[in-house]
Amino acid sequence: RLDGDLLKSVLVEHSRGLHVVAAPHAIMPLEDVDSDQLLRVLGVARQNFGSVVIDLPSDFTNWSLSTLSSSSIIVLVVELSIASLRQARRRLDLLADIGIGRRHIRVVVNRAEKRLFKPINLGDVETALGMPALASIASEPALLASAHDQGMLAHDIERKNKLSANVAKLAELLIDSLAED
Repeated sequence: RLDGDLLKSVLVEHSRGLHVVAAPHAIMPLEDVDSDQLLRVLGVARQNFGSVVIDLPSDFTNWSLSTLSSSSIIVLVVELSIASLRQARRRLDLLADIGIGRRHIRVVVNRAEKRLFKPINLGDVETALGMPALASIASEPALLASAHDQGMLAHDIERKNKLSANVAKLAELLIDSLAED
C-alpha cells in the first residue's frame, strides 16, 4: 500500500514546513535499492508536494540514473578543484550518453571561497564543463558543524550568514529554472 498517507507517516517535518525522509539507520548496498519501487515512491511524493529534492549518492547506479532521467532539474554539485571538475565532466558525458540533455542540468559550486589568488575560480568551471555555474555556496565549515551538531538549520544558528543567503538565492534560481522549462 503506497499512498500519500503512508509517505507522510515516514516524514519528519521541520518547523519551517520542510518535510524530510531521513536516511535509514543501517547502511545498505546501493545495488539493493529497487528501481521500480523508488520511482513509485517518487511519484507519490510528487503528487503530494510541490517540489521533491533527492540527494543522490555520488556513485551512479541503475536506479540513480533512472531517478535522474525522470527529474525536471538535476543539480550537479562541484567544488573548485581539478579532481572535482574532472569528475563532473565525466558525469556530464555519462548523462549525455544516456540521453539527459544539458538543458536539465544546473551546476552549483559548493564550498566556494572568495580569495584573490585562488588557482581555480568560477570562470574555470565554465571552461572545464562547457556550462556556467548557476550559483555558488560559501564555505562556512564552523557554522555547518555547529548546525549539524545541534540538529538545526544554519540560518537558525546565525541569522545573517553567507551560506544561508547563497542557499536562498539558489532556491530562487532553481524555481526560476523550473518556470522556464
